[in-house]
Amino acid sequence: GLGYIYKNKGDDMKAMRALEGCLRIRKMKLESDIELADTYQHLGTVHDSIENARKALFCYDKALSIYAECLGEKNETSALVLCRKAGILQSLENDEAALACFSEALQIRSFFHEEEELSVETADIICSQGSIYNRMGNIKKAQSCFETALNMYKTIDGSENLNVAKALHFIAIIFVNRQDNDRAYPCLEEALRLRRTLLGEHHEDTADSCYYIASILFAWRRYREALPCFQTAYDVYLKQRGSLDISVANTLFFIGCIHEIDGNYDEALTCFKSSLLGKKQNLGATNMEYANVIYRLGYVHSQRSEPDLAIYCFRECIAIRELHSTPNKDSQIPIADALVDLGNALAEKEEFNEAYVCYKDALDIYNNHLNREDIAIGDCLRRIGNVHESKNEETTAEGYYERALQIYDCNLILKPNEDEIASLNLDKEYTDLASLLLSLATMRDRLFQLDSAVSLYGRALHLYKTLFGADDLRIATILNNLGNITGRSGSFDKALVLFEESLRIRLLVLGRDHEDIAETLFSMGIVFEKRHEYGAAIKAFSDCVRIRGLIYGEESLEMAEVLISLGSAQGNLHNFAGALRSWDQALYIYQRNELSEDHPLVVTVLDNRAIAERFLAETK
Repeated sequence: GLGYIYKNKGDDMKAMRALEGCLRIRKMKLESDIELADTYQHLGTVHDSIENARKALFCYDKALSIYAECLGEKNETSALVLCRKAGILQSLENDEAALACFSEALQIRSFFHEEEELSVETADIICSQGSIYNRMGNIKKAQSCFETALNMYKTIDGSENLNVAKALHFIAIIFVNRQDNDRAYPCLEEALRLRRTLLGEHHEDTADSCYYIASILFAWRRYREALPCFQTAYDVYLKQRGSLDISVANTLFFIGCIHEIDGNYDEALTCFKSSLLGKKQNLGATNMEYANVIYRLGYVHSQRSEPDLAIYCFRECIAIRELHSTPNKDSQIPIADALVDLGNALAEKEEFNEAYVCYKDALDIYNNHLNREDIAIGDCLRRIGNVHESKNEETTAEGYYERALQIYDCNLILKPNEDEIASLNLDKEYTDLASLLLSLATMRDRLFQLDSAVSLYGRALHLYKTLFGADDLRIATILNNLGNITGRSGSFDKALVLFEESLRIRLLVLGRDHEDIAETLFSMGIVFEKRHEYGAAIKAFSDCVRIRGLIYGEESLEMAEVLISLGSAQGNLHNFAGALRSWDQALYIYQRNELSEDHPLVVTVLDNRAIAERFLAETK
């Protein structure tokens, strides 16, 4: 009796000592009786509650043996003990033995209560069987068990109870694992409603339903709706289970992914680091889930321009994924994805040879496992082209760019609108295509293949405007380049319009003192001079001189380039003295940079000076 009291008060250690004392006395009678079996049963529940599975199973087996001896093989008390034993076996993942216990318990219950087949206890047993079948991969039987239990719960107690929520939750998890989110979502939604109503917002079961609803919303890319659900689950898990529990780590991973998608890289970094600790604590540092977190961590470091940290993360991820790799597609493609990102980080550090190896290895994997027109192959070809371009191997780079563009055009709409991109969830793919178009257009521009360059610039311009709006810096770059092409063709008015819009965007985003501002001002100065608007040209060149002086210094070759053009505009306005000052300053810069007197730039300035001096003498 004392043992039962302590047990009911939750003092398991005192209950265990009292029950063990009782057991010793009863065993001294040297006979098996119901009281001895009851003591074994209750001692088993105490060991079960303190997670001493081995002793609990021993006690339950002794109790079952005595009950069978005293009451026969089929007795109701044995059914209860069998369920408790099955619960322990289930927690130990001894699934076959657990199923056998549950099945035997069901047989005993049906033997005594044929007219009461619909009972909560029976439904509980069937629900537990469903959980075991689910873990064993027998999804059909698992779903059947859960649905049977759900109908029983509803028949017995109606639809507004926690057992209904439990069964709905389990059914939903089956659908989630089948990636049938459309069927899973309404089950989880109803389970969450019941649990919020009956348990409150801060219960762990409520948190579980929140977590799975958020996971579905995340899969549907409804990130803004998913984030508060994940946050609710995280708050409960953290309070109830501690910061290193696997449920906390899992939830933080998804929260970090949403912050990453939104560009909140500081918040994403914090989430991924905490998730990594939890995964390592629970799963070890060679687990695939650990690899997935460190992969996302590497991507965040890349976005934060921390290539060394990104390289470390991607290499760790690849090592783990290769450790678990098999020849099949599902195993190999994630390795290729990480190789591409590793290549990107290496390319950022200008370690192009190593980046090239990563891209080629990734391309080999993609070619082995994907359709030859798959967009991942196109992206890989684009990046290999970037490496060749960085090494001034333009002919080779152009070949890769052209092949990549063919693949992108096979997969994507030629000129999509904003709604089409959003509905297809292809923001990244279209951004990559825009980057490819800009790279190829710039190359064709340098090679004076101007018609092709203009066409490619136009496609890139449309995509960047659709994806990022009219004030994106890449739009300014394209407009500036188009302005240069248009100006070279003699359409100065059109060129000036393009330069003015480029300048507006760059001033808006970069401020007054950036080199890109100076680049546009220099181009505008050239156009003004061609239009014989020498005053406007002098103003543009003078502003460019100021910016380049701040950035490169007063004795830089970049300064000399603008000073020569400034002198030309001043000379065309018959300000020969001003022109001579500009050219003399340019000559001084060339001397400081050790350009010889026969250097073409020096010769050009000296010729200009001679002409200006002659005009100045004639004026006098």
